[in-house]
Amino acid sequence: MKPVVLALSMALALSVILAAYSVPHAQQRSEGAETAPVALADIMSATQFRHLKLGYAGQVANWALANYETTLMRQSFEEAARFYPKVGNVPFADLVKSKSTPALDDIERAIAAKDPQGFATAFQRLTAACNSCHEASGVGFVVIRVPTLSPFSNQVFPPKP
Repeated sequence: MKPVVLALSMALALSVILAAYSVPHAQQRSEGAETAPVALADIMSATQFRHLKLGYAGQVANWALANYETTLMRQSFEEAARFYPKVGNVPFADLVKSKSTPALDDIERAIAAKDPQGFATAFQRLTAACNSCHEASGVGFVVIRVPTLSPFSNQVFPPKP
């Protein structure tokens, strides 16, 4: 990757993280929810990075890394649902579970089968689930897509021989 493209990718990634931290934590807190140690936007920003890494792991058939990222992504969704059961008038926990669980289950089956085509199909479903949840939550302007460029130049994605 060219140094300029890499620098721009890293700047974009940093901008996403900083934007997440700029959202006031109190605005996102659900009434009656357990006090969250982190803002919902922060959980979702971390999940977006996991989505990116999961996509690359699947593309190069690094099934161990794909399984690891899927597990972390599931944990992030569970944390978001636990701390933010309702956001505004949106039953956020129910929405997250209904959208993410079936897609992650499909990804886990593809990983277990070491099926690149099944993974690609399941990953598309997960990406669509993210966008569907964003629309239903009133943040449809946050559009996720299958990654095309990795800002993680410090990580090797192909599995070790």
